[in-house]
Amino acid sequence: MDYFVPILGLVSLFQIILSSSDYNNLHWDTLLLRSSALCNSYSGLKRKQVALCRKFPDVAAAAMRGLELSADECRHQMRHNRWNCSSVSAEDPRSSAIYKLGYRESALVTAIINAGMVQSVWRACRLGSVVSCGCHPHRPRRGRSWAWAGCGDEASFAVYFARSFYSAVDRSKDLRSKTIAHNGALGRKIVARNVEVRCKCHGMSGSCQMKTCWRAPPDFQVIGDRLHNRYDYAVLVESENRRDAKLRLAFRSARRHPRATDLVFYEKSPTFCDLDPARDSWGTQDRACNKTSFNVDNCGALCCGRGYNTMRVKRTEKCNCRFHWCCHVKCEECVHEDWITICK
Repeated sequence: MDYFVPILGLVSLFQIILSSSDYNNLHWDTLLLRSSALCNSYSGLKRKQVALCRKFPDVAAAAMRGLELSADECRHQMRHNRWNCSSVSAEDPRSSAIYKLGYRESALVTAIINAGMVQSVWRACRLGSVVSCGCHPHRPRRGRSWAWAGCGDEASFAVYFARSFYSAVDRSKDLRSKTIAHNGALGRKIVARNVEVRCKCHGMSGSCQMKTCWRAPPDFQVIGDRLHNRYDYAVLVESENRRDAKLRLAFRSARRHPRATDLVFYEKSPTFCDLDPARDSWGTQDRACNKTSFNVDNCGALCCGRGYNTMRVKRTEKCNCRFHWCCHVKCEECVHEDWITICK
C-alpha cells in the first residue's frame, strides 16, 4: 500500500524531454516512445501507474513536480511544530515513516501531496506546458466587455489525473486505505474549490476597454494555510464493522460520519519530543525556539520542558547599497549580532 516511488530521476528525465530546445519539433510519437521507456524503467511504479504515465507522460511529469511543491509547503506550514515535516522527501515520500501511520500529521501530508499534484498539473495546463490537458473554451456572450481566455476543463483534468494516479495502487477497504482516500480527496478538492479569476486589461492607455480573464489555481501557500487549519481541527475516526462501510467518528457526536471537509486520522500522535524513527519522531533537541512566543514555537512547548540554551550568533548581510553609473551596485557588509534560543 505504498503510494509513491523514487521519482527524482524520472522527473529530471521528463524535464529534459519536455524542456529541450527541439521539443516543439519533436514528433509526438517519438516523444511517446521515449517517455514510455522512461515509465517502464522504474520498477517502483505499479502497473496502473505505468499505464497512466505512458498515456499522459507530460502530465505525469507535472504531477511529480507537484510532490516537491508539496514537501516544501509542508515544511513551511509545520516549521514551528515539534513535528516539522523535515523527514518528508519529494524524491521518495515512502521513506518517511509518517506515510505508514495514522496520525493527524499523516493526514496532512496525504492531503497536501494530492493538493500539490493538482496545483502543479493545473498550472502546467494553464501555461500550455503540457499537451494532454482537456480544453473546453467558453463562448463569448454578446455585450460582454471581457473575453474568456482559459479552458474550462483544466481544473477537472488536474483533479482527475491526481486522483487516478494516487489511487492506482491500492483500492482495499481497510482503515488506513479509507483515511488515505478521504484525505487525498480533501486535498484535491480544496485546490479545485479555491479557484481564482484573474483578468488583464486591454485598451488605449490602460483604459481597460476589454478584459481577458481566466481561471487559475490560487497561490499554493493559500492552500497550505487552509490545510493547516484542517489539521488543527482534524477528527479521530474508526471503521465500521462492515468491510464496505464508511468511516465514522471515534467519539460520540450529533454526527456519525466525518464531513468531506474534515481531515481524518485514526492514531493519536506521539509527543514528538524524543528520537523514535519508527514513529517519524526526530525529537526537538537543538531546535531553535522563541521564548517570547505564545504559539507552538514557544520554548516551553517546543523543548518539551527540557529547557533551552541562549547563544549569540553573528550574521553578515549586505547594506548601504548604492548604484554607480554605469552600471553596477556596490554594497557594504554589515555584521549583526543576534541572541537565539536553542532547545536542550
